[in-house]
Amino acid sequence: MKVFYSLIAAAMTAACAQCAMAQTVTSVKIGIKSNSGTVGNPVTEGKLAVGGTRTYAAIVEPAEAASLPVTWSVSNPDYAVFDASVEGKIRGLGAGTTIIIAEVGGVKADYTLTVAQKAAKVGDYYFSNGSWESSGIVTGKTCIGVVFYVDPSDESGMTGKIVSLDEADQLQWSIASACQPGAVSETDGLVNLDAIRSVNGWENAFAAAAWCASKTDGGLQWYLPAIGELRQLFAASCGLTWVASGAAEGTNQINDWTEMNITMRPADPADNTSDKTNPYPASREAFNKKFTNIGATPLNGSGTLRYWSSTQYADDFAMQLAFEGGYPMSYPRHYIFDQTRAIARFPLDRGTSGIDAPTAAGSPTANVAIRPNPAVSTATIEAGTEMTAVQVYSLIGSLTAAKAAIDGTTATIDVETLAPGTYVVTVATADGSRRSAKLIKR
Repeated sequence: MKVFYSLIAAAMTAACAQCAMAQTVTSVKIGIKSNSGTVGNPVTEGKLAVGGTRTYAAIVEPAEAASLPVTWSVSNPDYAVFDASVEGKIRGLGAGTTIIIAEVGGVKADYTLTVAQKAAKVGDYYFSNGSWESSGIVTGKTCIGVVFYVDPSDESGMTGKIVSLDEADQLQWSIASACQPGAVSETDGLVNLDAIRSVNGWENAFAAAAWCASKTDGGLQWYLPAIGELRQLFAASCGLTWVASGAAEGTNQINDWTEMNITMRPADPADNTSDKTNPYPASREAFNKKFTNIGATPLNGSGTLRYWSSTQYADDFAMQLAFEGGYPMSYPRHYIFDQTRAIARFPLDRGTSGIDAPTAAGSPTANVAIRPNPAVSTATIEAGTEMTAVQVYSLIGSLTAAKAAIDGTTATIDVETLAPGTYVVTVATADGSRRSAKLIKR
């Protein structure tokens, strides 16, 4: 009898499947599926954060065709991808706009998804596609650094600095015969790099700076940090925020190490005078877990190990920072061999091309230079070829009202009315190409 009923059930299932296959799909729409499995009303557009997930379902008519298979796809997998293990589940990968497509029985439905980047936080993982998340291992993306500084002058939280996942061991600052580059900035390692690059044969003469500058991860300009930038990194590892001056009382800001007992050593329990609640070793451990959790190299603050900065102290001396205690020191640049860590700024802020605009139809084919960048009131765009259109988008893909006056191969953009933050400038040229670069508005 059981066999008989099983045969009946199988026949009914096959009949239902044949019935569904015989149905002509008349309509397909897309709805959002809740955790409980219910599907909401049809929607045509929405937003999702980078790193966020959402599950969609196809709403098919007639109802008899609802059991037909659904094929999901996205127009641009750089911004979002589907999870192969869960039907209709999508994950935001990078800031931009893509189209979600659901196809059933030859009928398609479109849904416009805008993926937005949340403000960066110290400790976020930074990826080669220019996005950042709290998780460092993400399918489809490559982590290249950890955020250690977020620029407080950019209210959008889209500007900051990252530190490399690796470091070089025992490098010289320079060889003894190298000319003096005049790398004296205490706050801007890129300025120091430009000075070092002005010396003939600098790649072979300045090992620490060359190691950093040789990195190409994410299309960023990696460089040897200035002494102040090393302090920013050290402060981040302590759970603090270093500022050049004017640290606010009652906050975690700091700008003068000499007035504080900064140490990575845990308090001595046998010493009744020591501070047994010193938070810095615990903060360092938590910060370093960001690296070890993804198999990267943590910051080394043990013993006498120090990190080179790009800042010269005198003709034959360069500054270092001891990460055991956070104190700067000067050492002979040519016979001391020490640790080197690279940093980079995000987003690309020197007019570098290679960042696709959220709605761009093509990819950049040549440099687009923006000067000044950051800009306050106006910015000049140079594309090296005749331009036909210039548009400014927000990082979530919205076209702004910023206007451009085009004069052949250059254009001037009025950015005064834009809110402070990061934008994408797209350029259409007479040869039919589209190019783009990031612009920072102060």
